[in-house]
Amino acid sequence: MGSFVKDFQRDIVQSSKSTAELLRIAKLISAKLGLNDISERVNYELNGYEQGATIPPYRYLSGGELQVRNPVHGWLPVEKINKAFRVGQSVSGMRLA
Repeated sequence: MGSFVKDFQRDIVQSSKSTAELLRIAKLISAKLGLNDISERVNYELNGYEQGATIPPYRYLSGGELQVRNPVHGWLPVEKINKAFRVGQSVSGMRLA
């Protein structure tokens, strides 16, 4: 297990794997070590948070500006956002193109 953890640490530092891949490895390690709370949290990150599930503070976005895209004038501001939004989708679902 020690070698597996060291390989995992190397993968994190080298940024050679996607976040989803790293989370799958973390889930495997946590399951083998019997860290059920960690395994459950990683599972939520991989598959998304169900409605009503408690999500961590880093899963809320706040601030910014709502904009609309006008085909002639491009992006136009609509209003400032003063509310925190819950982001419960899976990590792979948030991946930017």
